Amino acid sequence: MVRKKKTISPVCVAAPSAALVFYPVMFLNADRMLVQILAVTAGILLCVVSAVFALAERGSARRQTLFLTLAVAFGIFTGSFCAFRVISDRQPLVTLASSNKVTTLSGTLLGDPVPWGKKLYRAPFRAESCSTESGSTLFSAFPRQYSVSGSCYVLIPAELFREALPGGITRKNGKETLFSAGLILELEGKLAPYDEQEGELFIVSSVRDKSEQRTSRWTSQAARVRAARVRA
Repeated sequence: MVRKKKTISPVCVAAPSAALVFYPVMFLNADRMLVQILAVTAGILLCVVSAVFALAERGSARRQTLFLTLAVAFGIFTGSFCAFRVISDRQPLVTLASSNKVTTLSGTLLGDPVPWGKKLYRAPFRAESCSTESGSTLFSAFPRQYSVSGSCYVLIPAELFREALPGGITRKNGKETLFSAGLILELEGKLAPYDEQEGELFIVSSVRDKSEQRTSRWTSQAARVRAARVRA
C-alpha cells in the first residue's frame, strides 16, 4: 500500500492570512496611507518569494516552506489590497467646490442600483465634474463648474428608478432614464453630510436634460445593449 504524500492547500493558508489583515484593518479604521504601504510591502514580498520559490529545488523541504510563505504573502497582499479599495471608496470627493453648495454631479454609474431602504436605490458613481448653486451677486449669477476626483454613492428615488422598468410610469414625457452600469449622467440633487462608515452620498432629485438633447449617454455600445436587455 502506497501512502499519499500529504500537502497543504494554499487556499487554507492564504484565506486566513487575508482575513487576519482585512477585518482588523477595517475594524480599527486604519489610515489609507498605512494600508497602501502594507499592500505595497506585501506585493514586494510576494515577488521576492516567488522568485526564490522558482529557483528552489523541487521536492526539497525548503521549497515546501517557501510555498507556504508564498501563500501567506499572497493572503496578506489580497487582504490589504481589498481593505485599501474599500477605504478608498469611502473617501470624500476631492473638489474645490463647497460640498454644501453642490447642486449637480456629472459622471458614470459604476454598477446597477440596488434597493437601499423602501424609497431609495443606491449605486456606485464615479464623479468627474460638479456645479454649485448660483449666488446673488453679479459675478455669481450663474452656476459655477468644478472638476471632481473620486467616487461616491448616489441615492436615487425609487419612483425615478422604476419609471424606465416594464410597467413604470414616466413623468418626463417619455424621457425616462434607465439607470445601469456604464451610463454617464448629469444628476441634480445635493451631497449628504459626510459619514466615514457610509462614505460620500449624493441624494438625487432629478436627471438634468438640456433642451431636446439629453445629457446621459453610455460608456460603450455593449453597456447600452446590456441595459436594454435588462429592461426587456
